Amino acid sequence: MGPRVVSGGGGRTRRAADLILPVNGLRDRDREWAKIVALLEMARSGRGGMLLVEGPQGSGKTAILASAAEFALSAGFQHLSGGGDEMAQLIPLGALLPMLGNAVDTLRKAPGQSLDMRLWLLEEVRAVLEQRAGKGQVLVTVDDVQWADPTTLFALRALPPQLDSHPLAWIIARRTGDEVERPEDFHPPLVSGQITTMTLGPLPDASVVELIADVLGAAPEPALVSLAADAGGNPLLITELVAGLRDEGALEIRDRQATLIHRGLPQRVHAVVRLRLLRLKPPTRDLLGVAAVLGKSFLVDDVAELLGEPPSRLLSALDEALAAGVLDSGPETLSFRQGLVWQVVRQTIPDTLRTALHRQAGDMMLARGGSATEAAGHLLKGARSGDHRALAGLDRAARETLRASPQVAVDLALRALDLSAPTDPGRFQRAVVAVNALVAARRLPQAAELARGSLAGDPRTPAGAQLRCSLCWILIHDGRPEEAVKEADEVLTDTDLPPEILGAAEAERLVAWMTIGDLGQVRLMSERLVAEGRSDRSTLAAARAGLAQVAWEDARLADAVTHIREAVRHADAGTANGHRTRPRITLALMLQALARLDEAETVAHEVQGEIVRLGDTVYAAIPSLLGARIHLATGHLDDALLEAENSQTIAAELGTHLYIPEALGVLAAVELRRGNLNAVEKLVDRLRQERAHGVVVADARRLLWLDAQLAAARGDRPRAVRLLDGVYERPHAYVWLMVQQPAAAAWLTRLALAEGHRDKAEAVVAEAERIATANEGFPTAVASAAHARGLLDRDLGSLRIAVSEQPDMWAASSAAEDLGVLEDTGSGNRDGAIKSLEHAVAAYEQTGAVRDIARTRRRLRRLGVHRRHWKRADRPVMGWDSLTDTERAVVELVSQGLTDRQVATQMFLSAHTINSHLRSVFRKLTINSRVELAVIVAGRHSTSDRKGPDGAN
Repeated sequence: MGPRVVSGGGGRTRRAADLILPVNGLRDRDREWAKIVALLEMARSGRGGMLLVEGPQGSGKTAILASAAEFALSAGFQHLSGGGDEMAQLIPLGALLPMLGNAVDTLRKAPGQSLDMRLWLLEEVRAVLEQRAGKGQVLVTVDDVQWADPTTLFALRALPPQLDSHPLAWIIARRTGDEVERPEDFHPPLVSGQITTMTLGPLPDASVVELIADVLGAAPEPALVSLAADAGGNPLLITELVAGLRDEGALEIRDRQATLIHRGLPQRVHAVVRLRLLRLKPPTRDLLGVAAVLGKSFLVDDVAELLGEPPSRLLSALDEALAAGVLDSGPETLSFRQGLVWQVVRQTIPDTLRTALHRQAGDMMLARGGSATEAAGHLLKGARSGDHRALAGLDRAARETLRASPQVAVDLALRALDLSAPTDPGRFQRAVVAVNALVAARRLPQAAELARGSLAGDPRTPAGAQLRCSLCWILIHDGRPEEAVKEADEVLTDTDLPPEILGAAEAERLVAWMTIGDLGQVRLMSERLVAEGRSDRSTLAAARAGLAQVAWEDARLADAVTHIREAVRHADAGTANGHRTRPRITLALMLQALARLDEAETVAHEVQGEIVRLGDTVYAAIPSLLGARIHLATGHLDDALLEAENSQTIAAELGTHLYIPEALGVLAAVELRRGNLNAVEKLVDRLRQERAHGVVVADARRLLWLDAQLAAARGDRPRAVRLLDGVYERPHAYVWLMVQQPAAAAWLTRLALAEGHRDKAEAVVAEAERIATANEGFPTAVASAAHARGLLDRDLGSLRIAVSEQPDMWAASSAAEDLGVLEDTGSGNRDGAIKSLEHAVAAYEQTGAVRDIARTRRRLRRLGVHRRHWKRADRPVMGWDSLTDTERAVVELVSQGLTDRQVATQMFLSAHTINSHLRSVFRKLTINSRVELAVIVAGRHSTSDRKGPDGAN
């Protein structure tokens, strides 16, 4: 069966076989070419997909990409192409720049003062692709991803799954074989669209393999064939390569199988290439030698500058190299036609001279005054121990790449450290850069290890103190604040340090004590720092945040909100250090706890924008965490579950253990409401495991509360009371619980009364009323106290106040249920009881509280109410009615033509979360693309328009 046909622009059609004839004999492999045809047809239907083309160098990958592009263009597609090379891996997004057009100018305009701009870069690339996809089908081809920089690999893993609902077809080509040595490799992303792999033969012509077999009398194994691919199909080079490897003992031939055991190029290859080069004039050979140091591909201007000649003086030499077939000319660069020739030319240069040329190339690129990233590769190869000028270049390149490509910054900074003498005054500053790069590269444990190792020889320098402050910051986010306090104390013992370093250490120590939860220390430090009138905004922000935490735990809610708003103001005016975003995060959490959800959502959106703008990678889990808390409060449990899972996954990947317990707490709360007690138990066990990772008081309190709730839900109320003995005996020490959980006071009161402990219930109610009296302007506190008092005194009036005044949706539902129970058992008001319980059911349905709904319906059945006039809580699994409110909102905006990024902006969510919602929508509606989704939405709108006001046709 021949290949299928895709319609081209203007009604033309072309057979796939007509376009693939030159490529590696694929004219006889319709099945392989059919993969490309299927990929393009899938994109035509509005759905993304990927084809990964793999094979050794010279196997025809580039030709396949070119043929696929030609075919796609004839079918009306747009084409974007990119590719990497050995030097481009040191340039952030180097493999994608060719297809982004003005991306270089965009990158230069990137926001400043950022530790890691990968999140920002990813959004920019995503926007370009979405814009192009909005105009029609797009084929994206990226060649040689084995040389891609880490930022490009990150983009290629992240973008296809995020854009798989767009008409985007991806063809990614990578070289395979032992010659590719990288710390990380490209792995196909997990997408709902199709991913296929095309594995090519090791050489573009099967006769080359036969030639190797003829020379050796044995079949070559893949590594040998891969090495021979660098000959570019040249029979002489292949013969000399294989015979030389055999003669020099680099091959093992056994059972008619030839195995490569040493990879160095044999002298016979060197001789063949040198003989070929000797035919060239000396100026041409000099040009090729310098060019080989620059890379397999190079710019003519760079060669001219290294040679100290104007480009016009190189015309003759370049013409000769091109005519001899040594070089190939591209639109902007020249390149060596055959990899073996390039390697021989490069190896022919003595090591000392090659090192000097790399150093000269690095200096040249630095002297241009532009980005140091392009000089980084040469600086790495040309720098020598004690070479202060080269080390300064490495330092500069490391600082520049820190924002956009922290992994490259890590390599540069660590190399600079290796070349620094123990007495080098710049050594500690290089360690600071390396530690910051490791943090930005999501390698917190290694960053902590490097910091500790460097500090072992700390001569009490400002840079050493700065490094210790960086270590404090790492330890706090890793969930080890007590260790952070010790490190900060070490810095503060040296009062001769610059004020900015001492201020940073003060801020780190204060944040560490806040994380531990030692209110005494937090109060003393915060009050002192404010009283001293510090001019450092970052320190003042930490102090105000500390006062906010103290006020919050004292149930002085107005003071807490005032202080945290002041902390946000100071943070915004301060430097972009690691804790700048923290006050705004705390403000969002406070607003959520006070049920000011609209404002909390706005602040959460600001937090997300600030994290992206500043590149605060360690806070990457926070936007989803805030979203999860807000969705839980509004009763959107599916959304809360999704966001909490995203948050804990990101935190685990980054090593920011501080945020994992909070995400697990939200997951447990969702499962409690749904009645999935086995799931709650597993989450409580996970919390215990995280608790063992470090000592954070907040984790212990969260674990205690969830463990008690689980025990009570399983009917073991005595155990729940035992677990909460400390709360009942000293309720003032657990004010945080009654402030954070509006229904906590009522829950504790109900539990104590059920077990016959009226004294315990009275203690809780007294504390709840103390909190309410001090915070009359906060309805959550007032209604919570009324709810608890109503249960204690069986007071209908107090419970009615709780129902009407409580802004927290679930807490109000609980109060309505308690009111209905009391009206039935206390006053015998059956009609009133039924009305309150039905109100509770309806309210519980809005919060997704399946377990509470079932219990309240049982109470109604005992009152003889069997009618089912309330709304069904459980959604169907599939179909339009299975969509959540958030999913329907996403669908409505997407159907209007908005991109994921635009939808995310309008809904105050991340683009990643929007894409996750779309995946869920596609699954529930059994569709694969936005096109199909738009058809469904248009059909529903059309049906709605045909109906009158009463819904009739």
